[in-house]
Amino acid sequence: MKLIGFLLICAWVCIYSSNAFGENEPFYAGISFGYVMSGVDDSHGEANFRQPVGVDFDDTMSFIVHGGMILNEFVTLEGLMGYVFPFEDDGEHRSNDINVIMAGVNCKGRYPFLSPIQPYMSLGLGVFNTQENYQYGLESSTLTEWGLNYRIGLGMDIYITPYIFLGTELSHVSGMGKVDFITYQELSIGLYHRF
Repeated sequence: MKLIGFLLICAWVCIYSSNAFGENEPFYAGISFGYVMSGVDDSHGEANFRQPVGVDFDDTMSFIVHGGMILNEFVTLEGLMGYVFPFEDDGEHRSNDINVIMAGVNCKGRYPFLSPIQPYMSLGLGVFNTQENYQYGLESSTLTEWGLNYRIGLGMDIYITPYIFLGTELSHVSGMGKVDFITYQELSIGLYHRF
């Protein structure tokens, strides 16, 4: 609960410490692809089988659509929506996969003095929708859950032109509440356009 309060205060400071609603403020949009290193709680998957089994979820990939507003030279507010391809575990007579859809808001603190490279740190809050598919022999089940997540990241934007930039980020994403078994690290690269 303290983390949610802290992130809400950060968002409030980002919005009201700048002239966020000026007519000439630049926006951007882009897409990124990421390599996702699984930190999914294996014991959560094991609990869904009647017999003792060892579950080990594989790493996967992600796809995220970004849209943001550069509030000032130091602060950016970004919305994102994405899909994490299934975390999979296959074993003898069983299969187990977890799909994740996510959406959220990030606040980025940028260091703009190294132009054309701009490193940043980001904090974000969002929601997860997970779908878990389990099959053991002839039995199968599907479970769906919703919950909050938080994201902490370090990255950099590399400007190719004043309006086009590449972004790369290493982030830690972790679910809370009913989706607290979802945790992963993501290394992503994306292409963005300012307008």
